[in-house]
Amino acid sequence: MARGSFSKTVARAAASGGSKGYKAQAPRGWYMMLSLIVIGGFALIGYSRYEHNYVPPAVPPTAADHWYAALGFDVCGTVEPALAANPNISSVGIRTFGNGIIDIDPGAVSKPSLFTGKHATLGNFVAHYKGLVLSSSVLGLPNPAHAASSSVTTTTSIKTPGAKKKAKTTSTSSTTTTTAAPLTKPLVANGQTCTPSLGSERGAGRLLTEVWASPTAKGKIYKGNPNNLRLYNGQMITLGFVPKTVTSLPEPNSRGTLISDIQPNGSSGAAAQSKLKKALESTTTAAKSTSSVTKSKPKKG
Repeated sequence: MARGSFSKTVARAAASGGSKGYKAQAPRGWYMMLSLIVIGGFALIGYSRYEHNYVPPAVPPTAADHWYAALGFDVCGTVEPALAANPNISSVGIRTFGNGIIDIDPGAVSKPSLFTGKHATLGNFVAHYKGLVLSSSVLGLPNPAHAASSSVTTTTSIKTPGAKKKAKTTSTSSTTTTTAAPLTKPLVANGQTCTPSLGSERGAGRLLTEVWASPTAKGKIYKGNPNNLRLYNGQMITLGFVPKTVTSLPEPNSRGTLISDIQPNGSSGAAAQSKLKKALESTTTAAKSTSSVTKSKPKKG
């Protein structure tokens, strides 16, 4: 082959392998992958900063909330009276003033976190009310007689040495004692029979819980342990021990009080608190004025 022909062949090969079109092609896949990595990195940094600075909203009720819920009891057709006021009312954020209303006020106590958010349950109210028993199968109501008191009078006779006659002195003391009555009345459990002493209804009973979301809402049967029931403002609850043939319960008698309490200017809760405070003050005053044991000594003869 002539030298000139070989040179032309090499030139053609070089021209075909290194064309301008090949040199102009850019590595688009590599640039795209690099861009995705950069964008993903910035996104992760932003999400991390958001998680670090994010403060979840408080679950109500908070320490600033003051809610009311009505509570009633039905035992074999007998609507039981409202629970008396909590004796530990100053240290409990879910309590009652004795008006058939559960007063949900976490901010009223020194440790509001024990009664806020997920802790605002019927079970928490029951746990802080002595004598009230509640589970998925048992209901026990406080016995009003458990705090009854009685007066005891004693008389003593004292002899004086050297005296010709016996000198008798009468000493009277007044003391207060607590009866040994049970804390719960009645204490009923699933399968127990409704008797005339419990109410007018007959048959094997079981615990039933009905809940109304508001005073105007339709009642719904709550399934499960009533201790887990969350409390809400304006809610109504009736706990019943009734025969299996009974499928609904009466509304709490405190419905009217609840309606007044949940009004923007409702004041029955404050009125109940003021009344309770006066009652406690009068009880303390009466206790201080109770006569102590006195003894009189006879004069020497």
